[in-house]
Amino acid sequence: DIYELSVIEGNASIKIPNDATEIYSITTGFRDIDINVRFTIEADKLPKFMENTLCVEPLKEVNPSEYGKWDLSPSWWEPHLAKHLEECKIEKEFSSNQHTFQRILVDMTNQSLYIVYVQVMNY
Repeated sequence: DIYELSVIEGNASIKIPNDATEIYSITTGFRDIDINVRFTIEADKLPKFMENTLCVEPLKEVNPSEYGKWDLSPSWWEPHLAKHLEECKIEKEFSSNQHTFQRILVDMTNQSLYIVYVQVMNY
């Protein structure tokens, strides 16, 4: 649904590629919005996707075991299963009362299809 995708993109400060598949999302909160998004893209689409995030630093390899499930995580949130996981994170202040934390995790285990995880906290 185009409307639902635009809401997800707005809350997460991303642009999901048109040909992304397996799109999942969960949004929680009332005043402070938290959103987790997962989708799969072709590896060559990653640079263009990253241009449409808040991240300004390049992705860096991280230990997948540090990104395990938490008590309320959805069943599809599985970055801890990656064999090769890279991350970019940023905290941005838009105004004195609006901050956004964005974490992009990319499971690069499959060299042709990447699983992208986006975690955003707006507060």
